[in-house]
Amino acid sequence: MSRVTSLTSPSVLPVITLGGPIAMSAFRLEKLLSLLQEKYPAIRSIRAEFVHFVQASSTLDENETKILKALITYGSSAINAPEGPLMLVLPRVGTISSWA
Repeated sequence: MSRVTSLTSPSVLPVITLGGPIAMSAFRLEKLLSLLQEKYPAIRSIRAEFVHFVQASSTLDENETKILKALITYGSSAINAPEGPLMLVLPRVGTISSWA
């Protein structure tokens, strides 16, 4: 997921969405897929990757966006765009991350 998306609203600060690296090894994905298919046989594949949501105080210029991308570049990149429905698993609103 290498796209950059800006979500804005008149009363909310801009949120930038940046795709990150693959979140699970092939072995773990295969194991999880097998477990899911026991209950939902129609599932053919799954994928897990990190996504970063950044709330900025203003719209970032090209150089700031480049720096932000460099800061969150790590791990093995996702190669192909995902196919099928997208399901995001996120902490509930207000959750404070230990990494924040």
